[in-house]
Formats: sequence, C-alpha cells, structure tokens
Amino acid sequence: MAHKSFEDVTIADIISGTPHSRSAFYHHFAGKYDVLVALAELVLAESYDGPQLWDTAPGRARSHGMRASIAPTLNMWATHGGVIGAVVEHMHSNPDVETVWRPTFDRFVTGVAEQIRHERDCGRAPEGAPAEMIATVLVCGIERVMYVCTRRLDPHLPALSSAVDAVDWLTRSVLRPPDQTDGATADRITTPTVEPPGWARPEAEQPAAAEADTRSTAILDSLRELLLELPLDKLSVARIVQRAGLSRSTFYFYFDNKNAVFAELYREVAASTVERLKALDTIDRADRSAVRTVLREWLRIDAQTTSVMTSALLEWPRRPELREVYREGISQMADYLAHTITTDRRSGIAVAGPPADELAAVILWTIERSIAGALAGDDNLTDLDQVTDFLGELLTTAVYGRP
Repeated sequence: MAHKSFEDVTIADIISGTPHSRSAFYHHFAGKYDVLVALAELVLAESYDGPQLWDTAPGRARSHGMRASIAPTLNMWATHGGVIGAVVEHMHSNPDVETVWRPTFDRFVTGVAEQIRHERDCGRAPEGAPAEMIATVLVCGIERVMYVCTRRLDPHLPALSSAVDAVDWLTRSVLRPPDQTDGATADRITTPTVEPPGWARPEAEQPAAAEADTRSTAILDSLRELLLELPLDKLSVARIVQRAGLSRSTFYFYFDNKNAVFAELYREVAASTVERLKALDTIDRADRSAVRTVLREWLRIDAQTTSVMTSALLEWPRRPELREVYREGISQMADYLAHTITTDRRSGIAVAGPPADELAAVILWTIERSIAGALAGDDNLTDLDQVTDFLGELLTTAVYGRP
C-alpha cells in the first residue's frame, strides 16, 4: 500500500504475488477493510510491545517519557506509513478501523492527561481547559503531523524528524509554557514573501458571459445549501442540479463531478480563512489579549462554513480533487504564520523556539485535526467552542510564551 492509495487497492492487488486464490482470501476476510484492520493490529502490537508512556507514574519520569514516546511512533510511521495512513484516512468512516486504532490513541490521551493534572497539582502548569481535552488535542496533532510527513503533504515538514522539535515544543507549551529565556533554537529559514491568496481561476478559464457565471454560482450555492442537510458522500449530482434548477448537461459543462464542485466551494472557504488569519497584521501583537481575540474570531465559523469544513476536514485525505486545494490553503496559512513568528522573534515579541516554518506547520495541522475531531464528535472534543478557545490559547502560548 506504500505505492497505491487504499482507495485504489483491489482484492486482486492484495492476492497478486501470493499463491492464494480469491476464494481462499474470502475464506479468511470479508473484504479489504478486514485486511487493513488485521495489519493495523499487528503493526500496533509490534510498535508498542515494550514499556510505554502509560506504564510510568505521572511525574518527572512520565515527563521525559512523553518525548521518548515519540520514537516508537516515528518508527511505526516510517516503517508502516502506508498501513497507518490508511487507518487514519478511514477511521471516521469505518467503525472497524476506528475500533482497532482507538485503544492506542486513548492510552496516549490518558497518559498525557494524567501528566497535565500532575503538573497542575505541582503548580507548574496553568489551570484552564479540561486535561482530557488538552491531551486529545496534543495526540490528534501528533497523529496528523505524522500522517502529513509520511504522505509528504507539507513542504514545511519534509521528513518525520523535522517535526519532532516542534511537536515537543507544543507539548511543553501546555505543561510548562515557555518564556523569553526558553528555547534558543535558531530559525533555519529566511522570511518568506507572503503573497495575497490566488484562489481565482486564471482569466482564460473564467466563463465569459454573466449567465454562465450565474449558472456556476447556482451549482455552488446548491451544494452549499445541501451540505447543511447531508454529508458530501450522501449527495449526488442529481440532488445538486435539482436544487439549482439546472440540467445535468449544464452541470457537466462546468464541473466534472460533485467533488470538483466541492473543491471549488472549499477554495472560497480557504481564501476567507487565510484572510481572517491575516487580521494579526492589524493589531499590536505585543498585546496578548488582542492576539487571542483575533485567533478566537479566526477559529469561529458560521453554520454554512461549518458544513463545508466538516466535509473537507473528514474527506480531504481520501479525495484527490480536494487534497491539493486543501494543502494549498494550509500552506498559505503556514507561510503567513511562519513569517509572523520570524518577524516577532526578531522584534523580541515572540519567544525563541523551533524553526518557524516547522512550528507553524505543526500548529496548523494540530488545529486542523482537532477541529476535524470536534466536528466528527470525537471523545473529549464535543464542545467546539471550548476546543477553538483552547486552540487559540495554545497558538498564542507556543509563539509568544506565557504572560
């Protein structure tokens, strides 16, 4: 599966190169998801067969163990990235896949939450959001960052090892928030040039007639409305054109399929999201309360945007038409955030820390995965407002240190 997406893998692919027939395959497995579950069970047992984070008592040993626990996770992703990546892609859509992944995920969450409570009891970590929610956000972030690195989806994180320092920094920002004397790691990048987002189609591709614009807009608006009622995978072209009051032939004149419509719809959401983040340029970033206010507003979204984001967050790893658009939006935000971190470190507003490009990417993928979990109703993330408030605080602390 390292050379082919799980979506495209067939039973014939699985049995090719083996002496087994299709009937022999179906004697043992009901389908390819059963194979994925069996492989995931073997990989997880092999990767976490020794003493782990959760085997130590909360305290100094577990604190050191939190960074050490990244090593077997890195090795698992490096060795079995195809299998674990497929698990991550399908855990929200296939209950059996989620069942095999969830126990290990939950053990990490429990271990980190216990450590957070211990640090709070000792007066070293600030009070605030529930420990289980914070721990879930951190574990979600690690999961997503490992996935992104393995799939080579983000140029800011070209290898698994490039994410380790930033992941560790984000964890320490929760347990023992940095101040101006912490983390003297030098940046490895020059300040990037941040261009305005170029989401519009090239001029040659734009429909020339106002009527054509109206029709394509009607298709987009139709899907936008339908997503308030049903998830993307339950919608058909027939439903979209019926709501838009157009024919199927008109639909296919503008779009190849419903995924292409959704990708265009997401472009609009992504462009707006990038612009709202750039509101950081309009404030005094030395004022932490102003930073938190901007970030809180950036992370809050209305009902229609939420419906688009829900499908995008859960579907992008599995839909090629959406994946590139999605990566483009994250990349623009990472470029902007890295630029801001670099600028504010040079002016003494932000604390020194991991390379700005790596930190920006890890923060954004952690936010992305946590909101995806919240929209999917994951344990400990059911209160979206509480999750977004914490994510804004986490970003502020990771970049600017404790008050």
